[in-house]
Amino acid sequence: MPSVDKLSEKVFSILAKRMESKEPCGLSAGLLDLDEYLGGGWNRQELTYLVGDSGKGKSWLASYFMLQGAKWLCEHPGVRPMTGYLENMDSQVVSRVRDKQSKIPIIVLWSLEMSEIPVVVRLMTQATAMKTGMNLDSALIKQGKYTRSGETEEVRGERQRALSEGYGILHTSFGPHLYVIFNDHNVTDFRKSMDELSLKYDICLVVIDYFRLIQEAESDGSIPSAQQEKSSELKLLAKEYDTHVLSIFDINRQGQIAKKVDLRHMRGGVAAQYDADVVLMLSWGEEIKEDEHPINVHVVLTLSKNRFGQWHQFDLTMNLMSGKIEPYYIGDHSTLPKGDEWKGDLDG
Repeated sequence: MPSVDKLSEKVFSILAKRMESKEPCGLSAGLLDLDEYLGGGWNRQELTYLVGDSGKGKSWLASYFMLQGAKWLCEHPGVRPMTGYLENMDSQVVSRVRDKQSKIPIIVLWSLEMSEIPVVVRLMTQATAMKTGMNLDSALIKQGKYTRSGETEEVRGERQRALSEGYGILHTSFGPHLYVIFNDHNVTDFRKSMDELSLKYDICLVVIDYFRLIQEAESDGSIPSAQQEKSSELKLLAKEYDTHVLSIFDINRQGQIAKKVDLRHMRGGVAAQYDADVVLMLSWGEEIKEDEHPINVHVVLTLSKNRFGQWHQFDLTMNLMSGKIEPYYIGDHSTLPKGDEWKGDLDG
């Protein structure tokens, strides 16, 4: 139980080292503006909720964040987001994540909704879009097809080559930094998996797809109480494993009717938002009316809550076949992004 003078001395020493360190404060989200507003990316010991309606691209965006994080780790060997713990603290929690520099940094997906094939197909099609720029239809690929009826063998060959490139980068470069857990249904079981992984790996980011499917903890039987219990457990996960937890979160019926996404529309009540360090809201803008890209949509990512008290909106284009995400442009796409707000680069 340190006094503030001793604690401040220790913190000041750590801050001085951070000023000189090449390690980032957090793991990159792949969008430079978002990284800035998050305080350096996905910071350890923080909890984020990505909130939106069903079918609006939350899982696509979450897997994009995973791939961009894996890309950053791949391109910066030996470097990882800074720990959230003070040096020389002696506790069971710290011992679980000690010696991070000797461990491989990874990102963990806890998939409660999708099984192996759809998860990997999504990651492959997104990796393909990042590598080649080609938007492959993930639903088609999942069926083991490259073309639809009536399309030529030339088109088939082109798509097959693109997918091979995407697979190569996912398998060789990004894959070693990505782990997926499928069979855990509650936080207690998930902790056991995290314990096993943390013996060998430095878990930088945990993505949960998604919150509502986590089996309920003990509560008084009310939905808000169960939600609060699960949310508190996720907050503890972030702290005890010195990682960032990003969980997908549904909106309620009122939000669906109003066609709005805000803090009031978090499904099961708003109790969970109080645990969150960051709340991101995902909604659709208008569809982009272009014959060659009929399934591109303008999505709006709103930073509704963070510890810095800043609100911000990011306008993006999402391809609903491949999950490709890029800045949203007006008209012929030759102008700056809407609101001149997006200044990042697709590949982070």
